[in-house]
Amino acid sequence: MPTTLELQGAVKLRKLMQLYLPRAMESRELLKLFPLVKVDETELIYERRQVETGLQAARGLGGPTGAVRKPGLDQFRVAPGYYGDFYTITEQELTDLRDAGKWDDFENYDSQAARGTQHLTRRFLDRCEFSISSLITTGGFQAANAQGVVYHQDVFNVPSFTPPVLFSDLNNSQPLNFIRDLIPTLELGKSVSFQKGYILCSRPTANLILKNQNTADLNGRRLQYGQTINNLDGMNEFLLSNDLPPVRVYDKGFYSDPPGESPVFSRFMTNGTMVLVGLREDGEPLGEYRLTRAAQNERAAPGEWYQVEDRRGKDPCQVILRAGHNGGPVAYYTEGFAILNAAAPF
Repeated sequence: MPTTLELQGAVKLRKLMQLYLPRAMESRELLKLFPLVKVDETELIYERRQVETGLQAARGLGGPTGAVRKPGLDQFRVAPGYYGDFYTITEQELTDLRDAGKWDDFENYDSQAARGTQHLTRRFLDRCEFSISSLITTGGFQAANAQGVVYHQDVFNVPSFTPPVLFSDLNNSQPLNFIRDLIPTLELGKSVSFQKGYILCSRPTANLILKNQNTADLNGRRLQYGQTINNLDGMNEFLLSNDLPPVRVYDKGFYSDPPGESPVFSRFMTNGTMVLVGLREDGEPLGEYRLTRAAQNERAAPGEWYQVEDRRGKDPCQVILRAGHNGGPVAYYTEGFAILNAAAPF
């Protein structure tokens, strides 16, 4: 059905940029935390030595030395998920699809294919970040198809904590005192520092701390020259000066495939949830997003895959772009994360 504009006479349109621009890898905070790594395996098994225990034994003069109890091994096995999409360029689009904002210019095949590839790549990276965010905010994640059938699910032992008074109770909650008291228990006997890490959350969740009205907590604190704390920079300055991790806001997300006409934007970091992210003393990454072997790649090499099926000489005439990957996020050091149920989801 032609639009009103198409029924009018000569018009000039302005081509506007897309509402939600493609994002560079540098802006994907969760892929910095869990970097993409290709592994030439079909599943990942990793091992970790258990804690070394005990003190050197007393033997007495002339006595025998004591036997050391050797630490055992913990072994973990993680199965990959299998993901993929296709993007069809139809015969009509190949024949007469015009470029947005232009009535007298037809879009060529290269630009259509580039747009399709960009779309598929964004979905791939958003899938990676969504799985990572689910892991660090709930301790597990699952992937389902459009019909709701779950094909991939993994669960990790990420500790979770709920303050006695939720941070949404601005008059009575004590977010700073709660975090200050929690960190020593998280670090006890662990090779991880939360003071050198950060608190990851959405901006509305960070605002719960900024808007705190309790004089026994943030509302009663002042900066170096007596200023009140009114913004994120001021709050982080105060946190760092008090050996507390700063807040790092991450408000990115994705638009859902709508069952109706209006897509809904969902944040990766759910409002109401904060994640304490620590730093290992040896500098080891806390986790990775692993890309395992894929039959679609040459010699079944690991990594994401892309395919082009050019059917312009067949019936029906069309070009099909496909993309996918096998893998998923793996948390190697779950003690480097702590979930804070700061408020009810909102």
